[in-house]
Amino acid sequence: MLDSSLSMPTATHDEHLRAKYVALLPHGTNIYGGRISLLDDKTVVKTGEFSQLLLEAEAMRYAAKHTSIPIPVVYDVWNDDEKGYLAMEFKQGRSLQTIWPKLSPEQQRSVVRTLKGYVDQLRAIPQPSDFHGAICSALNGNIMDYAVDPDDLFPSCSSETIFNDRRIAKYAEPFKPNDAIIVRQLKEARSGLSENHSVKFTHSDLAIWNIHVNVNGPHADDVEITAILDWEQSGWRPEHWETFKFLSGVGSNRRLKEWRAMAFEEGVIDSYSAEVGIEYEFRSIRGPL
Repeated sequence: MLDSSLSMPTATHDEHLRAKYVALLPHGTNIYGGRISLLDDKTVVKTGEFSQLLLEAEAMRYAAKHTSIPIPVVYDVWNDDEKGYLAMEFKQGRSLQTIWPKLSPEQQRSVVRTLKGYVDQLRAIPQPSDFHGAICSALNGNIMDYAVDPDDLFPSCSSETIFNDRRIAKYAEPFKPNDAIIVRQLKEARSGLSENHSVKFTHSDLAIWNIHVNVNGPHADDVEITAILDWEQSGWRPEHWETFKFLSGVGSNRRLKEWRAMAFEEGVIDSYSAEVGIEYEFRSIRGPL
């Protein structure tokens, strides 16, 4: 880890400081798969597509403003030479995925109950009235959602109906005009979608590895969530979307199944079995995106 005397403001657009961040990157410690560099004990810089990083910064600031969720403070986000940078606070803690099997059942349940409180806060944020029920980013722009398009931003949609129409059309596009059967199956599955859902602020990636914790002792209240990470897919979605995305990230791992079961028991996610079933039907018809 690199020693640095950078004094961090809560937000900055200082070109000199941006240049300093970039200069420090080769000397930082790569964490979380290499896209994030730890520059000192207060600062990390995430690199990638600027459009995605901007969405993440907007969602983090929006959620932090309206909730008490432990979210890293965004210092700056910018674009330079076709590369994006997101400078933010480094939060201490370890991935819950790593810690989970070492926690007692009481500690596990304490963490899940805390997470439920945070999800409840997100879902209680009222969508601004001038958004008119749009399916969109935190600030009413295009969205990033790997379940809809893993490669590009998806246009904001003024209603759930338009959101469904556009994404099903996108799912069907690779199969036209040669595979009419798959196109027909997608349309038939789409007809089962209800379109009167409430629109909720949604994290869209509440995977166990995106939750970081500190463990300070053996008791249930000795475990604290220190950070919720990876907000690039966050924004305004139909109310069932958090459940669908949560289940999409669980897979067949036994420990993750335990995590999923406890999340259901404690109400972190609701059932929405019909909606989730249709989303999985789309996947089985079209294959992976």
